[in-house]
Amino acid sequence: MLSRDQWWIVNKPLARKIGFDAAIILADLIAKFTYYTNTEGTILSDGLQYFYYTSEKIEEETTLTYSKQKKAMAILIELGLIKTKRIGTPAKLYFTLFENKISIFLNTCIEENSNLYIKNKDNKET
Repeated sequence: MLSRDQWWIVNKPLARKIGFDAAIILADLIAKFTYYTNTEGTILSDGLQYFYYTSEKIEEETTLTYSKQKKAMAILIELGLIKTKRIGTPAKLYFTLFENKISIFLNTCIEENSNLYIKNKDNKET
C-alpha cells in the first residue's frame, strides 16, 4: 500500500502552469520512462530512447480517459517535453521524454510561482 509505485508525485507549480491532467500524465510517463530505462525496456530510434505504453494502460494508471490523455499529451508535445512516434507493424505508439527540457520547464514554473508568492506577500504587508 505504501510502495513507491502506488503514489503520484505532481509538482504544484507545474500543474498550475500546464493543468492537472498534463501534470499527471507527465508524472506517469516519467515513472514509466525510469522503469523501462532501468529494465532495458526501451528501444533506440533516431538516437532517442522510446518506450511503449498503451492508452488503456495509461487510463488504468491515471484514470484519465483517452480524450483527456490526448489533450494532455498535446500540451506536453507542444511544450517540447515529450515526443511520440509510431513504430512497428502494426504501428504502436511509443514515447520519449526530454529530461533537460522538463527540468528547465519545471525550474521556470517553480521560479514563477515563488515570484508570485513573494509579490502577493509584499502586497499583503503594504
